[in-house]
Amino acid sequence: LFIFVYYTIIMDTRKLKQVLNNCTQPYILMLIGPPLSGKDTALKQLNLDAVMISRDQILLDVYGSDNYDEAFKNVNQKEVDRVLISTIQKASKEGKNAIINMTNMTRKRRIHNLDFFGDEYYKIAVIFPILDDEEYERRNLKRKEEEKKFIPIHVLKRMISSYQTISKEEGFDRIICL
Repeated sequence: LFIFVYYTIIMDTRKLKQVLNNCTQPYILMLIGPPLSGKDTALKQLNLDAVMISRDQILLDVYGSDNYDEAFKNVNQKEVDRVLISTIQKASKEGKNAIINMTNMTRKRRIHNLDFFGDEYYKIAVIFPILDDEEYERRNLKRKEEEKKFIPIHVLKRMISSYQTISKEEGFDRIICL
């Protein structure tokens, strides 16, 4: 008999690390939030022993440069997607803890990514907050300077408007809001 545990809690990254250290292994941690919402910052604080799956990092690796804006404009996006799928499949096949560090704003994307991981995985969604425009602008300028990555505000707003609330049909065992 399978008992579905589905609830949302609000916590900080310190408490999130405690949850992950005490949850069933292996786990899949799916980060959900627009660019600039703090996903990478939280991961640095968590310092988890898990396979990191980041389309942005794969894009840079495939292109062979740390200049994200340049890589995004010039890389073969289909090759990036092929490597992304291969990376997800490998992590799942090997039964490793994994983190999917992408925006995952739509149900379709979240379900697609979760479908690679079987019932042996404990599936956790971590939702990052939507911030005010001034904070996005501040973070965007900082990222442009530090990472050569800039997201036009209209693109960011379009991504935010595409967000779909999580439903239990998606298959998460636990949902956490930061």
